[in-house]
Amino acid sequence: MIEDPYWAWLNENIGKRKHSSSDPQFKPPEHISVSDFSTAVQTICRMRDEFLKSHPGFLSNPEGAGTMMWDIDGYVDPTNVQPSHNAPIDSHIEVDSYELATLHYLLRSSIVLGAEIDAEGMQSFTQFSEACVRQAYFMLATRQELPTPVWVRDFKDALKSAGVASSAAVDKIIVSTTLRSQIYAYSYPAQHRIEVSAVTREHLRTVNLVLCSASSAILDPRTRSHSLKTGENIVDFLLPYVFSLYFPRVNYSSLPTPRARNGNVFSVAHRAAQIQAKFLLAHEYAHVLNHGDRKPGRGLEFEADNFAYDLLFEYPEFGENDDSYLIFTSAKWLFLYLSLDRIVGAVLSDYDIDWVDLPIRDRDALLIPRASTVKGTMEQQALQQMGDVLLFNAKYTLKARGSGWIKAAAREFETRHCF
Repeated sequence: MIEDPYWAWLNENIGKRKHSSSDPQFKPPEHISVSDFSTAVQTICRMRDEFLKSHPGFLSNPEGAGTMMWDIDGYVDPTNVQPSHNAPIDSHIEVDSYELATLHYLLRSSIVLGAEIDAEGMQSFTQFSEACVRQAYFMLATRQELPTPVWVRDFKDALKSAGVASSAAVDKIIVSTTLRSQIYAYSYPAQHRIEVSAVTREHLRTVNLVLCSASSAILDPRTRSHSLKTGENIVDFLLPYVFSLYFPRVNYSSLPTPRARNGNVFSVAHRAAQIQAKFLLAHEYAHVLNHGDRKPGRGLEFEADNFAYDLLFEYPEFGENDDSYLIFTSAKWLFLYLSLDRIVGAVLSDYDIDWVDLPIRDRDALLIPRASTVKGTMEQQALQQMGDVLLFNAKYTLKARGSGWIKAAAREFETRHCF
């Protein structure tokens, strides 16, 4: 059985950061000034508290904190694959450890635990995880094809229903999935083919869950004082997943996976990941549908981004256009996270680091013309702004710690989490 280490990690790390603000392990290096971070947090919290007064808001609702939450868009789906305790394991058949761990992670990710799950719930989850391991082994040993993620299948159906391209043209495009440990989507227009990593959506959901849980804890007056250290050190919660994008044989099953603070936090993180994955896939569909005979360049990238934004904001077939602020939030967080990704990639490849990152900012800027039509509640705005602050703080923390520290942390990650 592949160990599920994340509840121990959560108790040792997140719990310690919430309740031991004086612990020197979690103080930022002396040359980092947290004054800008603190000022931003205070400003957002003041505006949020002013509007909501003593009302804790929907993200602070404890409902769901002690439950197991199902992600119905994951790999556990009646039309896809159902983990079984009875899936046979033949010790004479060897399977690739990396593929086993990654497929186990995908199957297991269909359940997310609440922060206050009890012993009975933990036992149920452990049994589910064991079933996922057996099912993953069985699928690999019998050389079954990797299941198409639900979100990939649903996107194709929505694209045909939207009428932005003929059904024949969409059906001609083949979308193949891989187990690459990356946020990966790439198109081959001449072949009418798109390749996407099955890990993409679950990876993004984890990032969103970290951001939503930390942001909502800081915004909640009842937990704010104990949560600021988590926000100051948010980069340490995100880095394992950032590093996973740069090593070819990551044991995804061993990576820390935070629990959901409550049901509403899980819902926001899940829906945001759906939007982000759809955006990436729509971008690649745009290249295949519209750019087959054109020379690649920045202009085509912007066209593909606009195609993706148009689908998400304007077509109900894609499921979230009635919540324009969530689309706005999801896109901003995606690009800010990709900025962290590019910084780490530059360090590990010994390239010059582009701390401003104009290519990412230019893609993010495409949201500006749509900002006037985006509407959200005060709670949504505060969550998005706090998430932005956390991601910017992660970026500046990386700069303050320096390339040497990032490389050392990456070596430690490789030792602990790679085959």
